Amino acid sequence: MRLAANEARTKLFALAAPLLGVAPEELDAANGRIFVAREKAKSVTFKQAAAKMSGETIDCTAKRKKQYETFRGDLAGTQFAEVEVDTETGEVRVIKMVSVNDCGFPPTP
Repeated sequence: MRLAANEARTKLFALAAPLLGVAPEELDAANGRIFVAREKAKSVTFKQAAAKMSGETIDCTAKRKKQYETFRGDLAGTQFAEVEVDTETGEVRVIKMVSVNDCGFPPTP
């Protein structure tokens, strides 16, 4: 989820960057605003950045890094989260979260 949230932030920064005349990599966010990291006075609200979206949502998917693939091949799991973001404050609210995990077959005694 952390990787998907970072992807959503990257997409929002890509929308805000032209409004501030900088590259997305130069931006940061706090307190409901997206700002130029080196000059915090230059900023836009989340609502102003979201107004540049072509639709109603930013969808992001992320995959877990491969470091866990070698641990056990018979294990699997997935997580999904539906969230809402207040475009005025940047506050995130989790609407629904689902986690499905398969631990494989337990060892027999």
